[in-house]
Amino acid sequence: AMRSQGYPPEAFSTAVSAADLLDLMRALDYPAYNLYGISYGSRLLMSLMHHFPDEPLVRSIILDSVDTLPEDYNTAYRAEPYLLQQVLFDSVFEACAVNPDCAEAYPVLRARFNALTKELNQSPLELDEYSTIDGDTIYRYFFPFNNAVQNIPYLPRMIDELEQGKMTTLDLIRSYAIPEPATRTYALPEMPESGEELLDLYLDCEAGGDDIQARQIALWDADSKEVADFLRESCDPETAAAAIKITDSNPGIFNHIIIRFADDGILSPNKELNSKLNCTEQYSFRDDFVALEQQLRAAGMPNFFVEETLESINLNSEGCELSVDALTSPTPETYGDYPVLIFNGQFDSLTPPAFAERAAEAIPQAQYVPIPNVWHSILGNNGNCPTEITLQFLADPEEAVDAACTEEMKIEFLQPSTAVEENGEIQMKTNESKPQYVIDLEAAYGLPSQEAFGSAVFFELAGEEDDLED
Repeated sequence: AMRSQGYPPEAFSTAVSAADLLDLMRALDYPAYNLYGISYGSRLLMSLMHHFPDEPLVRSIILDSVDTLPEDYNTAYRAEPYLLQQVLFDSVFEACAVNPDCAEAYPVLRARFNALTKELNQSPLELDEYSTIDGDTIYRYFFPFNNAVQNIPYLPRMIDELEQGKMTTLDLIRSYAIPEPATRTYALPEMPESGEELLDLYLDCEAGGDDIQARQIALWDADSKEVADFLRESCDPETAAAAIKITDSNPGIFNHIIIRFADDGILSPNKELNSKLNCTEQYSFRDDFVALEQQLRAAGMPNFFVEETLESINLNSEGCELSVDALTSPTPETYGDYPVLIFNGQFDSLTPPAFAERAAEAIPQAQYVPIPNVWHSILGNNGNCPTEITLQFLADPEEAVDAACTEEMKIEFLQPSTAVEENGEIQMKTNESKPQYVIDLEAAYGLPSQEAFGSAVFFELAGEEDDLED
């Protein structure tokens, strides 16, 4: 589609996009800009800092969840992004070891985990009548191979219990009973009431075919006439008329339908351009990945992770040989002297902290603020502290920020279960550490649901269910 319009995909790159961004800034004609880039956006802004080191329009730059520069992937395929998952795995044990309460409750935790995996390989633990867990698959429930960051405070207790043959915490993790942190990763307006009516109408249509997802994605932000034409083609006349009445009076409402049925595609609606960027800036052109597999296995990565990683890389690099002559240039080593604030999550498995640390070393005026106990996408998703730091920085980008508030965000690991059996009754005790999560008792244990309460309750069943009280 791009080529037919006179825009060959090979002409596009992150560096070209950086130049486009600068052109846009000049066209908007504001006196100065504070630039914010998250994930790939950080790669774009680092490219701008390298190729345009003295741009007076740039007042400050914020890099959130720092990606690598594209050139870091190319000259030879690097195993680093995958090997860094092992670093993140080790970081859970390190976080426990430096936490006095965790270290006291769960001493020599890494050695105990190693012994546990060895024991489970010899004698797998029966989870239910259909499945068991061995030393390799236990990693599936452990960060970052399971990247549910909300599970991390529970992991030392899971190891402790499995050593005793107990599965209380493992069952919580397996049943997804630990709620995700409240985050907001995109800003789509709440679906209006008429959106539910539109969805019901659309479900009665017969839109289909191999290209249906591409056709839906092409209607993102489309005008009402294009949406109406699609509905007339896909629905019977009566249903189409009712649906068109809604879409004509609610511009953009069909976007909610697209998300419902084609949510994976809306992130990269131009497949041709997306493939080109992946091929020239992320996936390289080695004949095979034998060396990569050897590195992953030498690092002690679990078998399923090695196999799934190789499968993913091969799938994503399929067809990249067509772009072999469009590789990007070597990694830049110099950046403009702009004031830069860098955020990265302690447990970011998508853009690991090592990427942010490298950027902080290379960028002259960088202030790096690691954010404890969080994953990817910092600003706006993790309470007031990152916002307060950002406001300080924007008020005076040349001044050092006060990041003391991050101390209050540090991880608090759960202590061993505090439920005890006395006279055949269950005595409930709440965890005395800072409340973090609420357990869905129904999902975890088939017990009656309870209203959310201020601190989570942790227990072992020591009597009849009827004895359990709030």
